[in-house]
Amino acid sequence: MRKEKSSSNFIAIGILFFVSVLFLFWGLNLYFENKKFSQKLEILIKRADNLEKENQRLKEELEKLQSESYWEEKARERGYKKEGEQTIIIQK
Repeated sequence: MRKEKSSSNFIAIGILFFVSVLFLFWGLNLYFENKKFSQKLEILIKRADNLEKENQRLKEELEKLQSESYWEEKARERGYKKEGEQTIIIQK
C-alpha cells in the first residue's frame, strides 16, 4: 500500500510540474507577444502624429492657395497688372 501511495504522489507531482512548465512557457509567450505589439503600437502612434502634422501643414497650404492675395502676388510676379495700373520696371 505504501508503494502505491508514493507512486501516485510521484505521478501527481510529475503532472503538476508538467502543467507548471506549460503555464510558464505560455506566460513567457504572452509576455513577448505583448512586448512586440507594444512596440508596433508605439511606431503606429508616432506615424499617426506625423500624419496629423502633415495634414495640418497641408490644410494651411491649401488655405494659403485659396486666398486672393496669394494669386494676386503670383499674377504680379508674371507681369499681370490690375486694370488702371501701370507697370514700372526697376533695373539694378
